[in-house]
Amino acid sequence: MIIYLKLFNFFLIILFLIFVNIEYVMAMEIPVNQFEKINITSPSDLIIEQIKNQISSGKLKHGDKLPSERQLSETFGVSRTYVRESIRKLEFYGVLKTYPQNGTFVADSGIDTIEGLISNILKVGSRDFFSLVETRLIIEVNSARLCALRRSESNLTEIEEAVVNFENEVNRNHDPYEADLAFHTAMVRGTNNKVLKSLLEIIIPDIISSYTEYRMCSSTRELNNTVKEHRALLEAIRKQDPDEAAELMNKHLENVMKFATSQF
Repeated sequence: MIIYLKLFNFFLIILFLIFVNIEYVMAMEIPVNQFEKINITSPSDLIIEQIKNQISSGKLKHGDKLPSERQLSETFGVSRTYVRESIRKLEFYGVLKTYPQNGTFVADSGIDTIEGLISNILKVGSRDFFSLVETRLIIEVNSARLCALRRSESNLTEIEEAVVNFENEVNRNHDPYEADLAFHTAMVRGTNNKVLKSLLEIIIPDIISSYTEYRMCSSTRELNNTVKEHRALLEAIRKQDPDEAAELMNKHLENVMKFATSQF
């Protein structure tokens, strides 16, 4: 009798396990679109948010001087690149003002104005790589054409120095991204169009972050090709050949655009 009871209990357990397994098999998979993409806030945006809170609370007022980049970097626990990126964005929107040899200060704007400006900065900061590259392509191909037509001798000298500086950074095996963008900024300055210059400057910090994240142009071959392309662009601008300059810039950014399209 005991044996029969044990067999009966064993049979019930087997039935239970079969039922549970059938239930899992029959259950419908939850649609993937039920979940949402996670937006990871960049360190520079978190720094901007802190500065906004300091201004809103009155702890930072017009004319107050910010600590040095090094001190802020140590306090926030991030690299100086992120601090520099945050300050550059806030300077562009007029929230901060940097004076050479004196430091960075809070600009003379109302709290409501500053908060609105910072909100716009944070919206721009929520970037996607494709949009950044597409915007850069639109700005820079046209800027290369205009630079070839309008550049002054002082503009040409600045572009030459930027080309040499980038090449030196590559030869020293240093991070070349900022030197690369210094060349492009010098070229846009050569258009003598302040709006174009401002448009490029607003996306430069995000371009640097994205290039670092995706390790764009990081191999020796790619960097050496970039050096050659910079020199070719310089010569087209020197000759004041707008069509060649525009064509070379389009080719220069072609591979980056292809990569960005693949990520879209």
